[in-house]
Amino acid sequence: MIQRMKTTTQNKNRKLKMRPSVMNNRILTLGIAWASLLTAQADVGPIDFETTGDLTNNFRLAANGYLISQTSFGTLINDYVVHNNNPFNSNGGTVGVYDLTPGDGATTQNLFGGQLKIEFDISAAQPATSFGVLLLDPANPNNNLLALLNLDNNLGTNETIRFFRDGNLPSAGTLVGSPVNGDGGVSISPDSDPVWGHVVVDYLPDKGGGIPELTLTVGSLAATSAFDASNALPSAVEVAFRVYDVNGTGTAKLDNFRITQVPEPGSAGLIGLGIGGLIFFLSRRQRSRLSQSAL
Repeated sequence: MIQRMKTTTQNKNRKLKMRPSVMNNRILTLGIAWASLLTAQADVGPIDFETTGDLTNNFRLAANGYLISQTSFGTLINDYVVHNNNPFNSNGGTVGVYDLTPGDGATTQNLFGGQLKIEFDISAAQPATSFGVLLLDPANPNNNLLALLNLDNNLGTNETIRFFRDGNLPSAGTLVGSPVNGDGGVSISPDSDPVWGHVVVDYLPDKGGGIPELTLTVGSLAATSAFDASNALPSAVEVAFRVYDVNGTGTAKLDNFRITQVPEPGSAGLIGLGIGGLIFFLSRRQRSRLSQSAL
């Protein structure tokens, strides 16, 4: 009788006991899932416009979409987005909002939270041609922040960087702070032989006290916004490019569009701590199994 009870207890324990490999796999899966939640990626691109539909399938053209198109030169020549303001329209800036469902308008939106880095390549045939990045309130697109670059705008070689708020698209809106002029090393070039520069815009939703911050870098020139807390946007925003070919006698070009979500330092620390703890736990289980098998 005692032997039967002992056997029954052993069988119950055996049923409750999970194979170590299964347990490890489940723990690993849970750990990866947890880390993934902390590193929820909003990364986009680079969208290189080499595939037909890269423009129309990834961007909702919120203003003057008829002025912009995607080239199709073939496999041996680089393709890009081109803005051709001809016949000239003084309010002809085109805004392209990143949106994977552009056909439904703003019904379904792609939103980004936290610190962001938006970057792309640019080329222009005419001085003062402008390129910008917009952060938009999804509920009210006229509540927005804009970092704007004018290429070869001042004294023939210097770039101009400015920051605006609350533009009624495609208008830039209200200037905040003073323009920054300097030579970033990027120059205009003919349509037949475009020379490319690189633009990076960093967005910090709250640098302290609820104040948002934009920094635009082109080549060796950088400038930072002077917004205040009243210019703060919601925690989730839409991201858009803005491009304007200044006089219609040349074109403005944009390529290799990318959005990167930058992990906050605290999140990165939590991720490292979580993964480190997971590795430590699994290694302890492995050592325990080895020591038991040696007995």
